[in-house]
Amino acid sequence: MKSTLWICTLLFWLFCSAPGIAGNQTIEIGSLTTCAAPTEIDLDSIFQTPACREQVVRDIDLINQNVWARTHLQIKKTNAALGLFISGSASTAVYLNDAFIGQNGEPGKNRGTEIPGKMDSVIYLPPHLLKDGENSITLHLSSHHGFLGLQRPLHRIHIGPYSLPTGNILRRYLPSLLSFGVFLAGSLYFGGMALRSFDRTGSLLLSLMSFSALGQLSAEVWRGVSPYAYPVHEVRLLLILFFALGFGFCVTAYIHHRLGRTKWWKPCAFIAVMTIVITMAMPGYDTKTIAAILAPTLLNAGYLLCLLIGKRLTHPSYLAALLLFFAAVFFSPTEFLDVSFYYILASLLSFLFIRQARYFAQERRQRIDEAARAQRLADTLKRAQKGAAMDKITITNKGKLELVTTEALVYGKGAGDYVELHFKAQKNYKLYSGSVGQLEHNLPLTFVRVHRSYIVNTAYVKGLVSVEKGGGSLVLTGNIQVPVSRRIMPKVRALLENSSAKA
Repeated sequence: MKSTLWICTLLFWLFCSAPGIAGNQTIEIGSLTTCAAPTEIDLDSIFQTPACREQVVRDIDLINQNVWARTHLQIKKTNAALGLFISGSASTAVYLNDAFIGQNGEPGKNRGTEIPGKMDSVIYLPPHLLKDGENSITLHLSSHHGFLGLQRPLHRIHIGPYSLPTGNILRRYLPSLLSFGVFLAGSLYFGGMALRSFDRTGSLLLSLMSFSALGQLSAEVWRGVSPYAYPVHEVRLLLILFFALGFGFCVTAYIHHRLGRTKWWKPCAFIAVMTIVITMAMPGYDTKTIAAILAPTLLNAGYLLCLLIGKRLTHPSYLAALLLFFAAVFFSPTEFLDVSFYYILASLLSFLFIRQARYFAQERRQRIDEAARAQRLADTLKRAQKGAAMDKITITNKGKLELVTTEALVYGKGAGDYVELHFKAQKNYKLYSGSVGQLEHNLPLTFVRVHRSYIVNTAYVKGLVSVEKGGGSLVLTGNIQVPVSRRIMPKVRALLENSSAKA
């Protein structure tokens, strides 16, 4: 467990510190003078009205609005082709030094007259219109086709070397694609394991968890792969939020499933409801997405911490992993939903994959052991039917060595560091100093361990009782019932049916 945590800790911080791809030098447009669009277009008089005001780009409210915006920039003419890059939910017409140079969609006074533009666009700045020094950039903006009512529809406006805007965006997302393979492999592998593995629920949750991370990353990268009209951007935001919530819910369900509690769905339901409430209360869809991931992380960590304090949590590895995940995200040196987040997410999933693989290995060993016990049961039942002779064992009883005939021993029941030995026609039991496993090695082949805490004398087996969940009980002489492990149950049933048929 310690080596797993150290590996995952290293991955967290190694991935977090991965450098991004440096972009070209740009001229940022931080603020604009905005005015309500007049009925008649007159660029000389639009910005002379008293209603105009200076606004930061990201604070300009365009939802169901039709506005004009202007700024003056110092631009040094070069031989490189320049472009005006606009990222935001808007249709735009652009003027350079009062000369129209292009548009993205068609701004309008209402939904009927507006043609939605691309979410990310670039307008070429003709060199013959550029001045070496101060230049004016005028924008006609409108946004009537949205349905989410975004608080900050404009993301960024800047001037830089002319290139495809989607190419610049994809280069920013490109490092995060290294984690794409982890998500895809986890989704496919554990999806297949859910159909045939020992732990179908755990494998299914890991597959859904990986698929949610894959879906969120794909929705993020979509913006850099294919240019889309700005109303589609709101669909993309909803998809990102949906997959983020799905990932948080799957992490919650997986951790509580791994705790092995019978009513694990109750804390899961509480954490899911609280996550939804916290997420919906957050402003902006970036903040909502962050809350959808970090809220269940903290709630689960708090729940596990309470179990640890109450000494009901024996393996705190999941608690440590959640705290590391939160710390790595919180102190991430780059943009949260672009590069570092998906490295951190891949690290958390890698930790869960390792834990699941260890569980598979333990379960496989246990099945091999139980298969061996089932085979031993088959052999001893056959010998019992032929009247095999009984042996004797030596036990330590009340500090004295005592020779006990196993012929009268009906079954043994584990009781901590001792085993209760129950004999035929005796009300009191004797204590064997040792575990059930140790006793098993000292008994003849007519005794078989049918449960973690029980070993029975097959000569006293009278019947079998099944229960709904696949387990059952052996009925021994005197109507004594001893539980049978679920995995050994089919073999026991087949042997008893076979012996009944022969009789």
